[in-house]
Amino acid sequence: MILTSSAVRAEFPVCAEISTNNYIRPSNKKRGESSEVFAFKPDDLHKMISALKDSESWTVYLLFVLQNNLARRVGDMLTLKWSDFFTPSGKHRESVKAFAEQKTDKMSSPRINQAAWDAIALYCAETGCKPEENEYLNPVFLQLSGTHKGNTITADGYRKAIKRTAASVGIEYNVGTHSARKTFGAVSRELHPNDANTMTLISEHLHHSSEAVTRRYIGLTKKEVDGLVDDFGEFFTRYAEGDETFTEVAEKPVIALECADLRDLLRIAFQAGRDGADEADAMSELLNLVDGLKK
Repeated sequence: MILTSSAVRAEFPVCAEISTNNYIRPSNKKRGESSEVFAFKPDDLHKMISALKDSESWTVYLLFVLQNNLARRVGDMLTLKWSDFFTPSGKHRESVKAFAEQKTDKMSSPRINQAAWDAIALYCAETGCKPEENEYLNPVFLQLSGTHKGNTITADGYRKAIKRTAASVGIEYNVGTHSARKTFGAVSRELHPNDANTMTLISEHLHHSSEAVTRRYIGLTKKEVDGLVDDFGEFFTRYAEGDETFTEVAEKPVIALECADLRDLLRIAFQAGRDGADEADAMSELLNLVDGLKK
């Protein structure tokens, strides 16, 4: 099914108000240009939600909210039916009914949090949808008006609506259908900055092959590299351009430990203190354990 521009404008009224000068063209990329899309900043996420509500673009609103909270790819989201959220008796499922992801073929069953249920409730109240009754087996993300009313919206139609809505609220960085999924990862890490398990959990939830992939995906690697570049710039300003004398920075040993290994170290230290163990013996045991854990 091809989603025509008239159908897009009927379903997504906010899109019709964007002039062609403000439209972010998604596919006219020149060779060598990056087409990377980025996570939404928290303030911009609020602007997006408000704009979608104000324009009553309820299908895009629901897809956008659920994609942020479930962190699934848009192709997988568009396959979902109401039966994936509700049991036959109309009760809420704790997690989406398990399905195989299109890209990885891995089984996925993301938890449905309260923010997702609130968005579903608002969507149903505004559209009259009753998923627990006669619409139980219907696809979730149906067009509510226009030429293709009753058909599932397309990934391209959703992408265009997200880009146009972003343009309408003044977002200038590139966004697309992966932005919501990236937002989940980026914000989740910011919400748990001191939890050593966070990156592992995010990587697992996104079904990435490694934490390194996740760090690049959510923009963390670039942020850290940018920090290195800025540090070098400060060095250059102070010592190459300026008159300060550079003093070599003393090397400090860095030991990489798995979170479970760190917990073991802390447990041993706590136990030694509680048992009144000899300080020298306890320290020797800890250092020997650390030496064995060096990576």
